[in-house]
Amino acid sequence: MAKKSKEIMKEQYVFNDYAYAESVRNKTREKYEKINRLLLMSLLLTVLIWVVLIGANPLITALQKFSPGLSSVVSGVVDFASVFLAGCSLVIYALTGALPEALKIINTCGKIGWYVTPFVFIDMIMYLVGAVLGLAIVLLVPCLAMLFCRSRIKKENEAAEEYIRCFTPSSVVVDGEA
Repeated sequence: MAKKSKEIMKEQYVFNDYAYAESVRNKTREKYEKINRLLLMSLLLTVLIWVVLIGANPLITALQKFSPGLSSVVSGVVDFASVFLAGCSLVIYALTGALPEALKIINTCGKIGWYVTPFVFIDMIMYLVGAVLGLAIVLLVPCLAMLFCRSRIKKENEAAEEYIRCFTPSSVVVDGEA
C-alpha cells in the first residue's frame, strides 16, 4: 500500500535549531582556540618581518664599506627572507581562515583611494595603489587580519550562545521527537 503524502511529511527529518546552534558553538570554540594559538605565531612573524626589514639596511650599508660583493649577497638573502616570511603569513591565513579578512583589508584600502580621488581615470589608478598598499599591510602585519578573524569568530560564538539561551529545556527537541 502506498503512503499518503501526510505520512511522508511526518517521516521527514525535522530541523533541530538547538542542535545546529550547539554545533556552531562547538565549531567556533575550536576555531577560536586554533586562532589563539596561531595568533602568537603571527605576532612573532610580524616581529621577524620588521626586524629583517629594519635591521637589514644598516647591515648592508656597513658591509658595502668593507666588501661590496658580500653586501649584494646579504641583500639577496634579506630579499629572500622577507618574501619567505610574507609567504609564511599567507600560510597562517590559510590555516586559520583569515584570508577573507585579509582580502577585505586590501579591498578597503583600495576603496579609500577610489573615494578620495574625484577624477575618472586617476581614481582607478588610486584604487590599484591603495590595493597594493593594502597587500603590503596584509603581508607585513599578519596579526592584523588574524585579529579581525578572531573578532568575527567571537561574534559567531556569542550569537550561537545567545540563541541557545533562548531555549528552555522543555522546548528542546531530541532526535526529531516532540
